[in-house]
Amino acid sequence: MLTFSLIRESWICCVRMDGQVRSVGLTEALASAHEISELADESPLVVASLHRLLLAILHRNFGPPDTETWGALWRHGCFPADILEPYWKRWESHFDLFHDTHPFYQSSAITENDEPRTTGILEFHRSSGNNATLADHTTDERSPMMTSAEAARALVAHQTFALGGTVGYLKSCEKDADKRGSDAPSARGAVCLLRGTNLFQTLMLNLAEYDPAEHPKDLPCWERAPSQGKGERTPDGRVDLFTWQSRRCRLFGSCAPDGSIQVDRVKLVPGFHAPLLWSPFRDESLQSFILKREAKPEERPWFQYRITPERAVWRDSSAIIHGIEGEKRRTLTFDWIAQLVVDGELPIAFNSRLEVLGFATDQQKVKMWRREQLAITAGLLRDQRCRELLRSALKHSDDNAFALTTTTERLAAEILSPALEQNTANKPDPTRVKQLARSFGAEIQYWSALSIPFYQFLESLGGSQLLRHEEERDSASSGSFDVWKRHVRTSALDAFTRASSGVTQNVRGLRAHAIAETELRRRLAAVAQKLIGGDDAAGKTK
Repeated sequence: MLTFSLIRESWICCVRMDGQVRSVGLTEALASAHEISELADESPLVVASLHRLLLAILHRNFGPPDTETWGALWRHGCFPADILEPYWKRWESHFDLFHDTHPFYQSSAITENDEPRTTGILEFHRSSGNNATLADHTTDERSPMMTSAEAARALVAHQTFALGGTVGYLKSCEKDADKRGSDAPSARGAVCLLRGTNLFQTLMLNLAEYDPAEHPKDLPCWERAPSQGKGERTPDGRVDLFTWQSRRCRLFGSCAPDGSIQVDRVKLVPGFHAPLLWSPFRDESLQSFILKREAKPEERPWFQYRITPERAVWRDSSAIIHGIEGEKRRTLTFDWIAQLVVDGELPIAFNSRLEVLGFATDQQKVKMWRREQLAITAGLLRDQRCRELLRSALKHSDDNAFALTTTTERLAAEILSPALEQNTANKPDPTRVKQLARSFGAEIQYWSALSIPFYQFLESLGGSQLLRHEEERDSASSGSFDVWKRHVRTSALDAFTRASSGVTQNVRGLRAHAIAETELRRRLAAVAQKLIGGDDAAGKTK
């Protein structure tokens, strides 16, 4: 009989404090969390989903119901084994990947008769169905066997981030009409994790307020009925959401000559999906949300902050860290950390790294995944002035980007103009103008040049709140903003210079360059004047 206990067997990759990489089971991951630097995997989706799994276990055992309980556990410095061990013993059989009646994160009702497919459908970076290849060249017919550890990690990630579309149906008892699945509730949203100096601190910083006694029906999937269901269901709470079964699934494997278990086939069919108008704000603690002001009655009035290929995460840092009243909601974790500082459970000088993990999608296709970090401090989370300056800094960079884009289009128009003297009859084709302007790559160079200066600005802005006197804090934060403005202007001018360097080979090109550069400087000056004039939050400090 096949067996693989996720509690005892090694399947979670981690980096220890001494830099060594090794694999551990759930027991060791939590019992030795203070000796582990971080969880590791080539896929950020696996890293995010494993944190959600561990947090669900911790919520069931520790809460915490209030900041005082959280603070006591934080000072303890590790997760007490005397609390976790009885929990492992009670549910150990339900953490077996190949259990006959309770296979972990799977449905025992699925059998060989349901025609399982190759394992490529389980991992998002594999080429399977209409999903493009991200990191390999497997196909539906040729998909590699997986070890039990690999299959377990892929299974947890797939349940967390499953995308809606055609999935499959049980050949033994369902029809072709039952094959369409829905997105997992957290599927397309980026996961925001606060990072500590070790795994214990990381899990604690993301262990927001939760009282199990107030949520008696909120159970993880392994504490529920053995057979997974399907159809619409409202999540019972955070633990249910963190272990949501978006697919009914079954892994099929066999023993290899060395005694290990190889998984070579898997069956996926639709599982549960949340109601369209379900509100996740109370339960989802690791994602931020954007509200639709004019959503129709039949439309979902919100969607998670999502990663896109065209836009780096730092450009949305104000919305992620602070939210925007009536438009965007930051993660519950940030509100919790701010409250811990107020109640004295975390120091005023608290600092951390915010890691944003997720993928960009196009319907059921995965386009890319991303993992970025931002510096976070208590002052940045709580101080109103930091909130205003950060929002102003990002708006200022957007305004300068618009000036740069407009100017490169002017450059393209001058180059493509049929005659040096324009009139309504000889204006260049607008489509060709935009195509040529994009080919210059000015905006890409501009944003790339600003990434490192922004991280420096964010760190200095947060650090300014550690100064003792208000005047010192104001002076330091204003100085940080001034440095950022200079970087923005310089980056815009440099990006234009590099983008237009190839057009000055003839009289037409020289003329177009001169006209466009003059316009760029005029537009940049107008943006700066608007800031000084006080139309922006940062202008009020001048």
